[in-house]
Amino acid sequence: MSGIKMLPNWFTTIIGFSLMVCFFSCTNNATNAPATEVKDTTTSSSIAADIDSSDEHDDDEMEPLELNNGAKWEISKEMKPFLTESEKLCKDYITHHANDYKKLATQLETQKSALVDHCNMEGQAHDELHKWLVPYMALLDDLAEAESATEANNTIKKLEASFQTLHTYFQ
Repeated sequence: MSGIKMLPNWFTTIIGFSLMVCFFSCTNNATNAPATEVKDTTTSSSIAADIDSSDEHDDDEMEPLELNNGAKWEISKEMKPFLTESEKLCKDYITHHANDYKKLATQLETQKSALVDHCNMEGQAHDELHKWLVPYMALLDDLAEAESATEANNTIKKLEASFQTLHTYFQ
């Protein structure tokens, strides 16, 4: 290996980790930052961690959603199609009296993953959507883990209510 200089292991590890953070991080900036900008590095894995920690708490302990000075928050045009499709999947399931709730769970999970992958909202609008998203994702888990149609249908009703909450605070 004459002529080729090897990089130290610690250096390649830092570079690799930095690239992973850049690749997986959401492109959101915190709004309450002082004069210097603070980057919000929320990722799908940190959202999943939020869900795990939210399982330990009652829904009553969740921070309540807030309007934007009395107005609804805007959902970015890149993210909106995945929410719209998710709601449509739920409505179609109910309207057509479908019974393959495992298929619905898979479809909703696909939409949720795409939503998280396309996350580009910033500031308080992002934070407020996150407050809605964490319990929504827990409902998706409940649906995927349902052991009966009755249990699944109860979860689907909660998903319907979740979308109503979404429409109350977002457009």
